[in-house]
Amino acid sequence: MHVRSSRASTRGSNPERVKADEMRLGPLLGGPRQYVVPYFQRTYSWRRRQWITLWDDILELYELGSTNSHFLGSMVLLAEDSTATLVIDGQQRIVTLSLFLAAIRDAARETHPEFAENLHQTYLVDGRRDDVKILTTHQDRSAFSTVVKTGIEPSPSPIRDAYRTFKASLAEQREKGLDLERLVDIVLSQLSFVAITLDPEDNPYRIFESLNAKGMPLTQGDLLRNYFFMRLPTAEHEQWYTTVWSPMQTRLGERFDDYMRDFLLKEGHPIRPDEVYQEWRKRLGPLGEDDVRAVLRELADWSLEYDQILHPQRETDVEVRRYLQRLTAWSKTVPYQFNPLLLRLHADFKHGSLTADHVTRIFRSIESMLVRRLFTSAPVRDENQLLIQLYDATADQPDRAQAFVEALSRPEIGWPDDTDFAEGIVRHPLYFASHPD
Repeated sequence: MHVRSSRASTRGSNPERVKADEMRLGPLLGGPRQYVVPYFQRTYSWRRRQWITLWDDILELYELGSTNSHFLGSMVLLAEDSTATLVIDGQQRIVTLSLFLAAIRDAARETHPEFAENLHQTYLVDGRRDDVKILTTHQDRSAFSTVVKTGIEPSPSPIRDAYRTFKASLAEQREKGLDLERLVDIVLSQLSFVAITLDPEDNPYRIFESLNAKGMPLTQGDLLRNYFFMRLPTAEHEQWYTTVWSPMQTRLGERFDDYMRDFLLKEGHPIRPDEVYQEWRKRLGPLGEDDVRAVLRELADWSLEYDQILHPQRETDVEVRRYLQRLTAWSKTVPYQFNPLLLRLHADFKHGSLTADHVTRIFRSIESMLVRRLFTSAPVRDENQLLIQLYDATADQPDRAQAFVEALSRPEIGWPDDTDFAEGIVRHPLYFASHPD
């Protein structure tokens, strides 16, 4: 099937330059091309539910003896040159199927060595490059290459777990007489895709952004990574990814999306979690390449401070550490959190514009306000936004800590007075009080 149609196009590309071809896995992997997953793609994210679903679908074809094809959806590809193709969408499936083939190869090595070697050389590696047929994202590359090239299990990762799952499933079915050669024939000749091939003039980052994610939803971090790299020259992507983006994302782990929001919130403006990507787009949109580079450097620098906030036990100053830990604990017990404010305060402390005494006085006043509002049953509000605005308002004061404490303790700010606080302690059930130890 060869189609030139806008029905096969993705938003952001010219439908006259888009090809949609039905393709089986065998010709896809058995050809001379290497498939490269771009830096803006997420890491491998399929889990057991997806692996077992795929295995069950393949096993059903095997058991029914059906010659019908099984449609696995679409793949969006962009040919970079005569030998390399970018996988804009569909990497989860093609990586999973490659791991499945690697598991079959390793299951067959003792009993069918020639079959296993042919499977390895034709569909898993490219002997001319001494490399794998699928070049995954930077973070997955070592684990994937280890499995595909050697069959050795790498350190714990979804890549390793997928390979293990398939090996165990194959071993179970082989005890029931599973024919590995017939199974491979089904995988290579009956699993089909619609391969949507874009024109080299199309921008892969814009295409990625416009795709509707299937299976594993795109996070705000996925979209932001794509957008930042879309704003930089392609020749710089590897450098920025390996030296800035990947270390930053690895450092913060699951809190990376929170960081990208808190970085904006530290300015004192409210932003909902689902608005982070659009807010970043608004800010980066008017900027040139040099300014985008500067923002990336700034993000990398602030991520070190954020990592310190996430791990307050690493702070070397005893008093600052004590209050940092206490306010971090408060963030876990109230429906708002103070990381944006703590980020600002700790950075100013580290850079010398606040002393340890200044920081502890500010921290102590914030904790006092929280305790007073808790015991007087004051209504919940966005404390972070208020506190950052107060902190900004005291920037020019000679004793910033004292100015902040005085500003915070004003009644109009919502500081409960001593009388209300004393009455609140009497009537408030202490054993229900939700505060850190």
